[in-house]
Amino acid sequence: MQYNVIEQKMRSLPDNCLEEIDSFVDYLLFREKQSGRTRVLTPASKFFGSVKTLGDGLRAQRQMRDEWD
Repeated sequence: MQYNVIEQKMRSLPDNCLEEIDSFVDYLLFREKQSGRTRVLTPASKFFGSVKTLGDGLRAQRQMRDEWD
């Protein structure tokens, strides 16, 4: 959507809506500012690790499941 389309729509509104439009634009600017702060790129390697030694997979499953004990 282009700015001139938004401007035409705003001009067609009655004057008593101007304060509400101003508040809404302030809210949008605030939300954009907040979302910019939270977009910190964290490397994915922080959330997973690596297994140094792999044991027998079947033995590990049997240890985790009660019905196999």
